Amino acid sequence: MKRKTSLPIIFAVLGVCLTGCATTKQIQPTLNGMIYDSDNEPVADALVKITDAVQTNSDIYGHFRIENLRADTDYTIICTKKGYETTSVKFTYSSVSEVAYVRMYSSEQLLSLAEAEIQQKKYDTAQTFLDRADKAGGSEVCTGYLRAVTAYSKKSYDDALARLQQLMDAGYTEPYIYLFTADVYEYGLSDKENAKKYLQLYLNTTYDPEAAARLEGL
Repeated sequence: MKRKTSLPIIFAVLGVCLTGCATTKQIQPTLNGMIYDSDNEPVADALVKITDAVQTNSDIYGHFRIENLRADTDYTIICTKKGYETTSVKFTYSSVSEVAYVRMYSSEQLLSLAEAEIQQKKYDTAQTFLDRADKAGGSEVCTGYLRAVTAYSKKSYDDALARLQQLMDAGYTEPYIYLFTADVYEYGLSDKENAKKYLQLYLNTTYDPEAAARLEGL
């Protein structure tokens, strides 16, 4: 005769199973990411956000980690750091094996890109890089000077002088500003008197025999 299974035993076993399932730790999807600059160097201590409630910071290796993401869901990563351009990356999270790679540009790198574009006479592209550098907190004197260089290269001499004057009015007295102003007056506008004035200001701050000879020749 077959032995009947007691219902209390069945329920007892079922209770153990349910308790075990309830207490089993659920694995939460995790996003790993890396932040690099335009020189492929890691960007440390960048603030990384996905939502207002989910944020972290990159470590010294540019690595960051965000927990509790939902699979097959669209997200936007926003990375910010002082002196860097704010960067947004859209992605669809689907697997814990995914790694999000984010490229951030520092203001100095954007200025270098602008300078390279000016040398290649790609002035519109250079202007775009300068605008981005401004937003990233780039040096006012550097962005202003390169804007003046761009204007001079385009033979917009009055614009170049206006930008250089803005820098001087803001209190910048770097020698190269005086020298470039002299260049604009002499070579762009053929104004020798003002060229002499700014060459003298330049020589008041810098020893330059070549510039001194140039002044004597005017």
